[in-house]
Amino acid sequence: MFSFIVLDLNLKGKNGANLIKEIAEQHENPNTDTPVLIITGFKDNEVLSEFKDRFAGILEKPFNADELLDVVNLYVN
Repeated sequence: MFSFIVLDLNLKGKNGANLIKEIAEQHENPNTDTPVLIITGFKDNEVLSEFKDRFAGILEKPFNADELLDVVNLYVN
């Protein structure tokens, strides 16, 4: 089980938002309620609005390490 997941929206051969949906629908998976931070350089508003309730947040590229740590610390600490 993970405490927090950082996932790019654009994965090779797969959409990160769809991957989150698949994880959430696998009831035997211990990560169904794990907060997920999406990082993306391609902001697809339709995809983001469809899955926004499953995201802990969205961090647009380019971002700096402090921005990433701020979001992670909100959920992990």
